[in-house]
Amino acid sequence: MLALGLCVGWMYNGYAERSPMGKKHTSYRISEEGKQCIQLLARLLGVSETAVVEIAVREMAEKKGIKFEQSHTTATTVSNG
Repeated sequence: MLALGLCVGWMYNGYAERSPMGKKHTSYRISEEGKQCIQLLARLLGVSETAVVEIAVREMAEKKGIKFEQSHTTATTVSNG
């Protein structure tokens, strides 16, 4: 499991930290279980908790077919049918 975590950490390290978009301070309420999951993933991936959230959102958007334009100001969805 540790080897997998290190491998995944290598894959994600830099991916979330090098976002071309400007960073904006935002806050959300989250359950204790959700917070623990984020902390665990951050340790396993070797990234910050913020990076875990960024990665999760981007992966979910990708799975839903949401594509972001270069300007990062508009988003379009792509139908899967």
